[in-house]
Amino acid sequence: MKLKYSIVFISLLTLLLPLSVSAEEIRVATEDEFTFAVLDAEPGDVIVVQPGTYTIQLNLKIPGTNEKPITIVAPNGATIYPPRDRAAVNVGAAHWILDGVTIDGRDSTQSLIYVNADGFVLKNSTLENARGSGVVIRAKDAVIENNTLRNFDALFLYPIWIYTIGAGLMLIAAFFGWKSFVLALAVNALFAGWMGVFHRFYGQNVDAHAVFVFAGSENITIHYNTIENLSGDGVHILNDIDRKGLSPAKNITITDNTITRVRENGIDIKTSENVQVRGNQIAGVAPSGTSEGSGIVIHGGATNITVENNLIALSNIGITVARGEIGEPDGVFPRNIALVNTTILSPRAEGLGNKAVGDGVIIREAVNVTQTNTVVDNDEVKLKEFSIPDDPTYSKAKREEQLLFIQAGWAASALVSFVLALFVARAGRVRTTLQKTPRTQFPTPPVQQ
Repeated sequence: MKLKYSIVFISLLTLLLPLSVSAEEIRVATEDEFTFAVLDAEPGDVIVVQPGTYTIQLNLKIPGTNEKPITIVAPNGATIYPPRDRAAVNVGAAHWILDGVTIDGRDSTQSLIYVNADGFVLKNSTLENARGSGVVIRAKDAVIENNTLRNFDALFLYPIWIYTIGAGLMLIAAFFGWKSFVLALAVNALFAGWMGVFHRFYGQNVDAHAVFVFAGSENITIHYNTIENLSGDGVHILNDIDRKGLSPAKNITITDNTITRVRENGIDIKTSENVQVRGNQIAGVAPSGTSEGSGIVIHGGATNITVENNLIALSNIGITVARGEIGEPDGVFPRNIALVNTTILSPRAEGLGNKAVGDGVIIREAVNVTQTNTVVDNDEVKLKEFSIPDDPTYSKAKREEQLLFIQAGWAASALVSFVLALFVARAGRVRTTLQKTPRTQFPTPPVQQ
């Protein structure tokens, strides 16, 4: 009898054993190991990334489950460099966790993480240095917590070879004469001037957001993050701008984040529903060509929005509630907006250190906006009571350096091409002179008879 029970017990144990050991801890130390671990992962697996640098694009295609997500963790730090001008992580399957990694875009033109599947978690990580956004979310049940997201600047810098085009055109034109050369020089000068204007004005209006939430997303939590140095918004909730029939983003929680040095808005809430914005510190928001530079802006058809216990400092405008937004039909207004316990310190017209007084709260064309205990104070001494940097403004130095590089590139191109073209033109004149100089004609000797 004991033998029978023993056999039954062993049989049951054999059936249950695979379930208990199916999840693995997989250690990776090379790019190939990292790629294979991601492609071969199973629900519950933990991929432990050893310290080092990995030039890799992670395509997460195998789903975990709500009970057994798949985790990528770097307990001692690891840096991921995406391949040039590609995303670092494409989340195409549900329930992945990315924990403790650094993703350095190295000025990639792409956003660093695209989330297109539900249940994604990014925590304890650093995302930096790209000309796209940090995290782009088109999904449900995502959590972005306790990360540092910084240095996203969409200003486009042309590669150095572009600067040689003008020189090449003028060199070629010089072979066809001085008129062609002058024409090419004029075209090059006009193009260089246009590029300067383009980057001076339009180049500052291109968006690069830290967290970008698209229409159709639901149940998104963004909290305890440090966000800084952007040419866009700290957090941006987008409407259905392309009229694809997407439902508004819903149930978005944005709490306890620190957002500084941004050129557009701290938090931008377009058409969406049930958004909670609580306990954030936002400082140093400057306007762009498409934005007034608000700490928090609520517009389009945003509905049921609660803004509570937020501190906004040294920004062009504290809070804006307004209608007009690209992609919204007429008659769409923000509705049911509650502004509670807002502190706005030293609003500054035009931001970026300008001492002129800006606006605290602007409300226009909205329905059912309530405001409770809003404090607007221009006493900068009170700034010291809060953990805000002394100069929390978007770094103009970097942008001016980039613009100077662009303009210097074109100037150097024009100068070098001008000098080289002069030599070519001089050589061409010498060649032409030689061709036009008649050869000495010697008399034909008489034929001897």
